[in-house]
Amino acid sequence: MSTSTVEKDYSYNTAKLWQVGFFTLNNTSTNLHMFILGFVSYYATGIAGLAVMLISTILMATRVFDGLIDPTIGYIIDKTESKFGKFRPLIILGNIISAGTIIAVYSVTHLLPDSLQLVFFVAMLVINKIGYSLQTSVTKAAQSALTNNPKQRPLYAIFDGIYNVGVFTGGQIFVSSYLMAKHGEFNLALFTELNSFGLILAGVFAILAVIGISEKDRKEYYGLAEETTETKLRDYWPVIKGNRPLQMLSLSASMDKLATSLLRQPVVVVMLFGILL
Repeated sequence: MSTSTVEKDYSYNTAKLWQVGFFTLNNTSTNLHMFILGFVSYYATGIAGLAVMLISTILMATRVFDGLIDPTIGYIIDKTESKFGKFRPLIILGNIISAGTIIAVYSVTHLLPDSLQLVFFVAMLVINKIGYSLQTSVTKAAQSALTNNPKQRPLYAIFDGIYNVGVFTGGQIFVSSYLMAKHGEFNLALFTELNSFGLILAGVFAILAVIGISEKDRKEYYGLAEETTETKLRDYWPVIKGNRPLQMLSLSASMDKLATSLLRQPVVVVMLFGILL
């Protein structure tokens, strides 16, 4: 039998175009949360009164924490089973945790006594990263459940690229041209309006992502090992420890994500284009 015949006889799990477009919005939803938190340094130093270098160190530490908890989040995804599927509950739960902590950070921190502000700020950011990771990890984990057709896989990148232009470029224009023109500075009114627009839109995107994956969020599409195979969290360590290519891939991806995150920080954009250029 020829190769072409084998390929022709193989039946792929194929998704509809709108399903891919809707599900990709899950990543856009988490990117909106990241975009909003990108302005937290303005809030923490200008309104809450925390030190600039201290806030910068904390934000960097939470990004490291975000990477460290990813294996645990993957384990949670593997073990999640419910009547609503594996991925949909984590999208909703992660979105609620992330959005709730963002609201708490911008609304509560400055109202607390000075001795409690830093503790509360750090705690909210740590919890936020847990919720953020729960939702964003589904973006990669559920792709193969939605479609394993190699002709459809590039569609994720196409949709994601278009959506990200709207979030990061459109978002900066929205803040600089509308919110700053309206409020004049980074004050509580500006942050309240930014959070209102951003979190509502992120919630809508999360719901659309749930709709997009709903038909394929079933066990027959997960591609898991046999049900009799029992895995534990400690089983991950030998795989990581003894797999040099995986280690290099993880390091490379982490550095690339860190560089991209730093480049997209609103503070960097303001300093580069608003001051230097």
